[in-house]
Amino acid sequence: MSDIDFNMHNMPMLLSRNKSDDYQKRVIKSSTILLSFLKDNNLINIDPFNEQGYLKLDLVVKQSNLTDIGNALFVKIIPNWFKYIDKGGNAENITKLEKGLMELQKTVS
Repeated sequence: MSDIDFNMHNMPMLLSRNKSDDYQKRVIKSSTILLSFLKDNNLINIDPFNEQGYLKLDLVVKQSNLTDIGNALFVKIIPNWFKYIDKGGNAENITKLEKGLMELQKTVS
């Protein structure tokens, strides 16, 4: 049985779901914040940003691109953060991500 390297965050797929400018901007903003958080906390082993510092819109983050804690965040914490944003929450409020990371780090150490 072979291991499957699942897509954890697929920008082309997310952007293809709705062509409205408002939707596209929200997806890019929330993804930029999320991927900055992952990069700043050394949870991702690829650079999600181009030379100008903008999010790569063709980016596909796979399980193998994340640390164990990064993968756990995608399973346990990130879905709730996206639900919060979808209900009108501020994407810049990363408290849920920070608290989730701290909890996961406690279980590892």
